[in-house]
Amino acid sequence: MNLNTPAVLYDGPIDRFLDPWRTFRGAAGRALVADACAAIVATESRRRARRPVDMETFRLTVETVLADVIQRTLLTAGFGAVAVAMVTGGAAFATPSRYRARTESPKVLPYVVRKLVALGYLEFVVHGSEAWSKGLRSTVRAAEKLRALIDSSALTLGDVTRRPGEEIVLLRSAKDDPEDEGDLQDYLDSVTTDEYRAEVRKLNSWFADAEIDYSGDEPLDLNDRYIRRQFRIDFQQCGRLAGGFWMNMPKDERRHLSISGRAVAELDYGAMIPRIAYASIGKPLPEFVDPYRAPGLGRSAVKVLFNVLLHAKAPLARYPKGLQPASLGEHSLRSAFDAVQRAHPMLAPLWYAGKGLGFFFTESEILIDVLLTLRGHDVVALPVHDSIIVPDNRIDIATQVMRDVFENHTAAPAAVKRK
Repeated sequence: MNLNTPAVLYDGPIDRFLDPWRTFRGAAGRALVADACAAIVATESRRRARRPVDMETFRLTVETVLADVIQRTLLTAGFGAVAVAMVTGGAAFATPSRYRARTESPKVLPYVVRKLVALGYLEFVVHGSEAWSKGLRSTVRAAEKLRALIDSSALTLGDVTRRPGEEIVLLRSAKDDPEDEGDLQDYLDSVTTDEYRAEVRKLNSWFADAEIDYSGDEPLDLNDRYIRRQFRIDFQQCGRLAGGFWMNMPKDERRHLSISGRAVAELDYGAMIPRIAYASIGKPLPEFVDPYRAPGLGRSAVKVLFNVLLHAKAPLARYPKGLQPASLGEHSLRSAFDAVQRAHPMLAPLWYAGKGLGFFFTESEILIDVLLTLRGHDVVALPVHDSIIVPDNRIDIATQVMRDVFENHTAAPAAVKRK
């Protein structure tokens, strides 16, 4: 941020960066963009007009910035802000090109943001040290002028959508912590990646047309239904779905959803990863065993330790993310790992073998197969990692499909329960 630019102090929501794929649907949003573009051009003293291709990039960038800031404004009662990359050097192209939007130009984006600030549409905001530590330095929100235009144009969240062309099959690098996203990696397309992309497109089209409503009090963008599939290292590891407003909802709020006019139920695969792990060695998980129990340890601690044992390639000398010493009771870290291993002696060949992301891949294949199968039965199902949200009058068929698909993929029985 240019330190000479007027800014306001701000302690509101700052939880995300600018989304470069936002755009408007409808005449009101397009009119706002046209007016803003004309206002910027009127301030310029150019020797020659922009080339058509450059003019389109300029227009799209104005549209993206306004659409995304307006979406954030509507979700946060006028006070939400988004962080914008104001980088002008080579670092701006650190993201591989297949993931980069046309509106992320390191030359055009900072220029457009500064012009919109100068014209009173946006205002820069200044945060405390916590925001700076997160990299949220060049941050903008709607200024009074833009908030007034939102009201006068009667813009709603329904006027904001996504521009086509976004990559929906993501490949990320390895990280020590399996829960860390990793950096985006480029790749060559293949028959496999084309198939993955076609499946996600089917799901996105299905979700876009679904009748989904919400009666709770959380600020939600019910039009944010766009999902992606994220792999790690290669296309046989991880593969979990991400995106969709329902995935990040507080669990208690999901009960306020409705699908096709019906209340919803969330159906969950019980102990899915342990069952997949046992199935990989040709053994079913004993039905009377809770895989996340071990002497002297709480269930949540065992779950973290179990997953580390599957993901790691060597014993850990430090506490893994999500695990505190106090959660181990009288155990040391080493004895806690030993206790979990003793609780599952048949899984000894899998410990420290780095197979966890492969099991995540199996989980993701099962879930996508479930979603596409239910789509064939005209049952809308929203994915949440290893569970699905369905209308309450379709519980029986959804449960049976979940059981059948799991057994088809693993040759082992599944436990499906309602959360």
